[in-house]
Amino acid sequence: MNKITDKRIFLTRLSGGAITTPLPTVYTGITNDTTIVVPGGYMLECIMFLNSTANVATISCGTTAGGTEVFINATINGSGTYYGITNQTINNTFNLSSNTTLYIHDNAPGDSWNSANVSIYLILRKLV
Repeated sequence: MNKITDKRIFLTRLSGGAITTPLPTVYTGITNDTTIVVPGGYMLECIMFLNSTANVATISCGTTAGGTEVFINATINGSGTYYGITNQTINNTFNLSSNTTLYIHDNAPGDSWNSANVSIYLILRKLV
């Protein structure tokens, strides 16, 4: 098996060969509630979480602070399960012309960051 050294190829393969222009946005060192931005004119296909700790987290995501419009109570694997990788399929276009802020949080009942340390990868597809 060949070692993948080109990050662009690796991330394209993670997205199932989807066109990822620009390359997926990466947020690192997330340990608490945060925001992510989906650029206008892009479809958010997937959010990939990479947890560097053994602690399993349960989080939600919405278009408003504390909202759950995107997903609720997603379990984020600890590093001992699937290498800490969790994919959350979204397949949603939020706005064709303006950026959309999404709120990732542990405010829904049953949610907890549980001292996890997560990198967040946005897999995007350019539409316009």
